[in-house]
Amino acid sequence: MSTDAFELEASAFLNDSTKLKDGVKEQNSADLPTKTDWKAIYVIGLITFVAFVVNFLLESNRWPYLQEVDTDTTAEFFGVASAASKAGHAVFTLVFSYWSYHYQCVKPPIVFGCLISLISCVFYFCVELLTDNRRYLMAMCFVLFGAASSNITVLRAYIASASLPEDRTKAFSASSLSILLAVIVAPIIQISFSKIPYPGWEVLPDVRFHIYTGPVALAALINVVVIGITWFCLRELPKRKKFAGPANGSTIDYYKAKMTAFLNLDIKWGLVLLCCCMKAVFTLCIVILMLIMPVLYTTSYGWSGTTLVQISAISMGTAGILSLVVGLLYAFLGKYIPQRVAFLFALFVFGLLFVFTYPYEAISNPVAPYNETTNSGCNPEKYDWCQTAVAPPAILLVVVQTAAISLCMPIAIVSLDAIYSKILGQINQSMLQGAFIIFEDIVFIVGPIVLSAIFTEFGTSRLWLVNIGVVAAGVIAWILCFRNLKPYS
Repeated sequence: MSTDAFELEASAFLNDSTKLKDGVKEQNSADLPTKTDWKAIYVIGLITFVAFVVNFLLESNRWPYLQEVDTDTTAEFFGVASAASKAGHAVFTLVFSYWSYHYQCVKPPIVFGCLISLISCVFYFCVELLTDNRRYLMAMCFVLFGAASSNITVLRAYIASASLPEDRTKAFSASSLSILLAVIVAPIIQISFSKIPYPGWEVLPDVRFHIYTGPVALAALINVVVIGITWFCLRELPKRKKFAGPANGSTIDYYKAKMTAFLNLDIKWGLVLLCCCMKAVFTLCIVILMLIMPVLYTTSYGWSGTTLVQISAISMGTAGILSLVVGLLYAFLGKYIPQRVAFLFALFVFGLLFVFTYPYEAISNPVAPYNETTNSGCNPEKYDWCQTAVAPPAILLVVVQTAAISLCMPIAIVSLDAIYSKILGQINQSMLQGAFIIFEDIVFIVGPIVLSAIFTEFGTSRLWLVNIGVVAAGVIAWILCFRNLKPYS
């Protein structure tokens, strides 16, 4: 079989809607969906909502609980543990993406991820059975949580396959709104468990139910719900044509032909890389808000673990409600707003978050002194800058953070996802959607380690300058490619 035949057959497998004719790729409209499957899109939204409630519950109290069960925990260890969690997410994103791509299925990867999450919840709930070095078991739980949550990646390709290009923004909005609704619900659940302060109720010897383990127990039950919804409510998409491979060819020839056709697809690879880099820039802001900010609050303002959980829950709940409103408006009005403009706006506002909350001397106060009883405040044995560092007013940081999340998260997520999906076109997007998430995971792996090291060595001011520089570079890169993005926005 000739190389051209390899390309034709591999192309049919990789992309039912693209064919090669005289070396030119053209669209086969007969292979495109005739209409958007909104029922499937809404089921995806329901699964996404329930899954992200679990994710938020499992992530909301990691730092304060680590400090409670193991006083030897440092910000750097937390950063490394968080990075390991995202490394697990990155590895299993590839596993689940290839699983879904190769076997053309969605249900098995989702269910398997939920089973991993169930196991990790059991380990997390029993961490106090250990007498020392509990932080290492917690870190293992982080890794398992990260691996489990990567199963949702396969739903991104499902949305792209089940929707028409003109409905892509609205289809991704349904999934994004589900995430925002989870942001509202998860803090409400978290606050309800704050009525059971640590050490809580002993349900078994050295196994306790309290503000930190209660949400994990609920998350375990929710995983069972996700399995049920996935198995009974989600339908598999029609299978695409299988790639038979070259006649009498070796395994190497098989994958060579597949890769040749893949690289020859009519895709703007430069714009694919741009979107992946923008995903990384946006994720860096999320790393600060999700992983570094809790450390900053306890260190700079002396908040106890319970106070941090309560204020974070209120802040995230408020942000979730406002984000849901913004997301709903954007879902209906987004077709009138160029997606490239929307993402640029969201990225620019996120940059302003760090500009407005920079610890300027004129408006800042000295960081809180260390309190051994609550293990909060700035510990000079861990941070050399405690005596000279200042922090902006806590209310300013909380309000600006909440406002930025509310305005930027729904717009940035939906607009970038829609642009990326349109750039890929009507191919089987499982692997490239997985690659898109890998860029996010790389930042979640490297970001906590690097950013926590900068925070440990220099404090908030240097950390904020780094983020301002990265976001500014992202804004400039997006503007330089503005004209090339127009057909996809």
